[in-house]
Amino acid sequence: MAGRGYQSVGADVDPVGTPSSQQARQALFQPPTHLTEAQRGALLTTFIVISYLTAATSVLCAFSVIYYMVVTFVLDDLRMFTGDALVHDVVLLYGLVLCVVIAFVELEWTQAIRSLTVLQSWTVRGLVYVFVALVVFQEMGSFSATMLVARNLRIVQLPSVALFGFGVLYALMGVLCLKRVRDSKMARYIQLLSHLEVQAVVRRNSGPNRSSASVGSYEL
Repeated sequence: MAGRGYQSVGADVDPVGTPSSQQARQALFQPPTHLTEAQRGALLTTFIVISYLTAATSVLCAFSVIYYMVVTFVLDDLRMFTGDALVHDVVLLYGLVLCVVIAFVELEWTQAIRSLTVLQSWTVRGLVYVFVALVVFQEMGSFSATMLVARNLRIVQLPSVALFGFGVLYALMGVLCLKRVRDSKMARYIQLLSHLEVQAVVRRNSGPNRSSASVGSYEL
């Protein structure tokens, strides 16, 4: 029809002449033309803070295990000759390694850690964190330690309690499908950062006369 002459041939439109859902999604992820700053937004910042706090908690949990084992080995000579103590220490070593792995997962260090598909689901990740926290908490309280550890046992167990709380939080966020929200906002933020880098190159190449063309900021 003549009224549709402005449309290009082969345009991806619905029968009523409106853009299709694919075009709408492309428009949603199309970065703004002029901006000088890409802000994360409150929700994405909250997710990042939770990740860093979980990593810090797992590191503290690992240090608490190391402190517990060093003090009990140094101050309790008879402990290392019992079979129950050997099993107890092996379980604590597993807990120590898993705490380090949790820190790597939250900080997304190394390609091997990022490719762990079992921890991509926040529900599964939260359950794993809860399991590690319970193992460390139980093992540090199940063996008769020296008086030095016994006096500070609650303080030593505090990081594992905090890790348990973060595990429950991750499990709840996984049930609410918040990981999909976080991933979409993070992808949008990375795209905006790339767009800013392109704009910076264009401004450098175009000279100072056009440096004022890009103004404003964009918040996710």
